[in-house]
Amino acid sequence: MKMLFPWVVLLAVMVAPALAQDVSAQKALYNSIEEKLDSYKKLTATTDDGIALKGWKNREGRFVKIVSENNGNTAEFYLGPDNKVAFVFLDWNKDGTHLEERIYFANKSIVKWLTDGKDADLDPATLNERYHGFVHFCHDYSLVLLGRKP
Repeated sequence: MKMLFPWVVLLAVMVAPALAQDVSAQKALYNSIEEKLDSYKKLTATTDDGIALKGWKNREGRFVKIVSENNGNTAEFYLGPDNKVAFVFLDWNKDGTHLEERIYFANKSIVKWLTDGKDADLDPATLNERYHGFVHFCHDYSLVLLGRKP
């Protein structure tokens, strides 16, 4: 049994990084969009409930970034070439505490959620629920930016 423990620890140390979700594609997408932001067409609108929206469309007419601002809270949605949400950045205040959250998406799910740089450690059911919420908001915001009703 004594010999088994070091091997289990060694195996865990070797496997853990491989299990960590790679978000380099989402980070590259974010960087690419931010670098080209001034070259995109910018749209603005306000939702019926007073949320200020900004959206940027590329040359193909596809939204690449949508920002919502409400009472000093900001949500930035970054969309990939497949028109799906790839990354969301939240900058908000809760009970007087400033929070920054980074949410990474892939394969129709949230693959990583960081709150102030630390893993949010949310259960799969909550992640799934929030994934669908983010997708819903992004879709509705894009419609408002286009002058349509969600």
